[in-house]
Amino acid sequence: LGNISELNLSKSTLRDEHMALFNELKVGTLALKLDFSHTALTDAGFEKLDNLRLLSQLNLVGTKVTPLKVA
Repeated sequence: LGNISELNLSKSTLRDEHMALFNELKVGTLALKLDFSHTALTDAGFEKLDNLRLLSQLNLVGTKVTPLKVA
C-alpha cells in the first residue's frame, strides 16, 4: 500500500476481522489519521491494532469501541 498517512473508512463495512490485515500491511506504522467512524468496530477488533505510535487523530464515533480500550 505504500506510505499511508491518512485513511478514512467511515461508514464502510469495516469489522473486527479486518484489523489483523491492518497489522499485516503495517498501516498503523505510518498512519497519522484513522477514521473508523460509523463502522461495526468493537473493543475486540480495536485491541488487534498494533504500532499506532505516530497516530495523532483517531475517529471512533458511532463504533462500539469503549474509551477504556483507547486510553
